[in-house]
Amino acid sequence: MPSKTLPTLLAIDDDPITRMMLEKVLVRAGYRVVTASGGTEGLLRCDETHPDLILLDVMMPDLDGFQTCQLLRKKSSAEHIPIIMLTGLEDAESIEQAFHAGATDFVTKPINWGLLSQRVKFALRAYEMEDGLRKAQSQLAYAQRLAQLGYWEWNPENDMVSGSQEMFALFGHEQTVPMSKTAFLRFLTQSSALVLEETLAKLENDLNTLSLVVHVDKEARYAVLNILGEVTRNEQGILVGLSGSVQDITRISEAEATISRLNLHDRLTDLPNRNFFMEMLTQALQKRANSKDPNAKLAVLTLDIDRFKLFNQSLGIHGGDTLLKALAVRLTQITREGDAVARLGSDEFVVLIDMHLDDKIEAIASRYHSNLVKSFNINDTEVFITTSLGIALAPLDSDQAEPLLAFANTAKTRAKSAGGNQYQFYTASMNQQAAKRLKLEHDLRRAVELGQMRVYYQPKIASSNLALIGAEALVRWQHPEWGLVPPDAFIPVAEETGMILEIGQWVLNEACRQAAIWRTHIPDFHIGVNLSARQFLQDDLLTQVEYALTSNRLPAAALDLEITESLAMADAQRNIEILRQLKALGIHLSIDDFGTGYSSLSYLQAFPVNTIKIDRSFIMRIGTPEGGKADEGIASAIIAMAHSLDMSLVAEGIENEAQAAFLTQQGCEVFQGFYFGRPVPSDSFEKQYPKLTEA
Repeated sequence: MPSKTLPTLLAIDDDPITRMMLEKVLVRAGYRVVTASGGTEGLLRCDETHPDLILLDVMMPDLDGFQTCQLLRKKSSAEHIPIIMLTGLEDAESIEQAFHAGATDFVTKPINWGLLSQRVKFALRAYEMEDGLRKAQSQLAYAQRLAQLGYWEWNPENDMVSGSQEMFALFGHEQTVPMSKTAFLRFLTQSSALVLEETLAKLENDLNTLSLVVHVDKEARYAVLNILGEVTRNEQGILVGLSGSVQDITRISEAEATISRLNLHDRLTDLPNRNFFMEMLTQALQKRANSKDPNAKLAVLTLDIDRFKLFNQSLGIHGGDTLLKALAVRLTQITREGDAVARLGSDEFVVLIDMHLDDKIEAIASRYHSNLVKSFNINDTEVFITTSLGIALAPLDSDQAEPLLAFANTAKTRAKSAGGNQYQFYTASMNQQAAKRLKLEHDLRRAVELGQMRVYYQPKIASSNLALIGAEALVRWQHPEWGLVPPDAFIPVAEETGMILEIGQWVLNEACRQAAIWRTHIPDFHIGVNLSARQFLQDDLLTQVEYALTSNRLPAAALDLEITESLAMADAQRNIEILRQLKALGIHLSIDDFGTGYSSLSYLQAFPVNTIKIDRSFIMRIGTPEGGKADEGIASAIIAMAHSLDMSLVAEGIENEAQAAFLTQQGCEVFQGFYFGRPVPSDSFEKQYPKLTEA
């Protein structure tokens, strides 16, 4: 272990014999000794050696011991170290002068050398303890400054307040001298001073602790202070003192206020959030209920942006957020004083309208609707939006907050389902429809699990010989209460909720299973399966398709996957890559409902598809007065274009012989429609085409 550094002693004495004896005795006692022949030299040696203790002679020619001691105490390095005076003067006045000059102790001459070593040892020990105490006090003071914490006392007998320097600083007072309670209370705001004075008065009776938050607001000093205190009573129970702490909690108070605001406001738009809005709505309904005005009414208007996901995709998330903030500003500008606007989440906003006697809610709703169709400037781009609005009225529709908001949302949903860009008022029938929709969604979640889904098959016929060459698999729902639910009643719900993924995977597997069975009788039989938008964009689409083929031992060429024209063109560049990956498996690909979307010929040429299916809307009027030559021309153009791109054609919706004859003449390869067969279950399909089951 390294040896401990020896304490350094500085001996200042003009007598060389005394210096020699001091050095000899103290070195033997285990100290390092440095000597100086006078006060001036001693001051220099002190700066050089930074001694742990100084032995100082009183009677010296250049500077006497008293003067030297005073000069030493002015040095920061010697402010607290022990100084033992060596003096031959025994009068009380000299001893007092030595202590006044800053001496720690004194030793009289002639020196008792054995006693001197003990005096030095105890002086160093006392210094070490005092130094530790000073460091602890310094650390405590530093911690209190950081924590902005001070100590205070109140003496009821003389009504004086005293305390630490930090305490007075917290109250904005530079002095640390005790002051009267009356003077002390002037540091506080008037209301805080009254509360503190009332609390102090109560302490004289039965209270034993003090806990109070007060405010200081004087000139440039503003603070929120937390005052804590404990009472001291004598044996008779009389209050004789009060002491405690005071801490600046301004930042904590501001942080709590910020947190409270964040809890009640939307961070993106700074509008009230759902929680805050519900509080405002509840209070407004209570105020209306207590009002004596029979015409007092409230309206809740909810709205959201039609096709907001499309704006998020085209503008980016940051641009979408900018649009929401701009919409919040627009809503605030057109909302009357006394009404309130809030953001419920995502692109959903709500307005609380206090209806006056002459207010017409239709005019108010129309004003909101017309103002929101005006353009927004988003990142130097002019953006137009449409909104769907729903309105519920109190007390007509409800006098409770939660139902009122729910009814407004129901009306908004109706406005959106009707095409958007409009407003709707809530009606009781909407609630019944919403309840039915909720049940439909609930039951649909378990339809696959409970075996309620069915696959129906519609035949595909070769135009050359009218032979069966395949079928399209179409999903149906056999509901236990409602019977056979048509796809247009539940597919939109399945798409919206994401349940289409489970349903679509089940249909794909079931169709492949059935097609594999029928191919044992008609080897060229192929099955068409529709892919929804959600299915098509799944990351594991290829894995699911491969599983359906391999698990059912169906050749890839026998599967025809169909996507709509609008889906194919939604993100053409990306979708081309997905189609290429599917094509690489050997699968047949078709674009369904062709002619209803907005295809780019350059993209269409790049799509790796085999077949175009002409939408039934162009087929069903062929040969009728309503359709005439126009629909024949469109159908002919589509067929010619497909053939020029080396694609085959399927015509959907054929309902009579005339349509089939015209399409045969134009070169359409495959027919599909009620004229050749409606979608039916597999057993009915087999009865219609016995060849599928022949041995």
